[in-house]
Amino acid sequence: MSGPRQFVRVSWTACPVDNRDRDGYREALAGDGANHTVMTSAISGPPPRCLRNSFTVLGAGVSLRQIPSRFSIVFDDGKALNAAAKTAHETGYSAQWAGQSAPLARERSAAQLVALLAQEIKQNA
Repeated sequence: MSGPRQFVRVSWTACPVDNRDRDGYREALAGDGANHTVMTSAISGPPPRCLRNSFTVLGAGVSLRQIPSRFSIVFDDGKALNAAAKTAHETGYSAQWAGQSAPLARERSAAQLVALLAQEIKQNA
């Protein structure tokens, strides 16, 4: 999906749902990594697009034959790696999934975002 509907979906990505920045995702989304998304098999087996982070860099050096083919094994291993990294205050090993439009995300509350999108729709109608 692309165009206006995709833009609206991406706009919500950075909306805080609570006061925590789970695994540094919003911080990474606001940084340079959002401009450099990569495809990687390291996070889930079948390659999703993710923000470039320590996990995707680590995965770039691994052959596909070294990665288990079952999603549950790869994803559970990744969660364990992320948990270990978080104990050292490292947030770059989480599954920070994001598409190519990641730089379009807007960090606002949901209410602020709805008001802004409504205003932009009126301006562009």
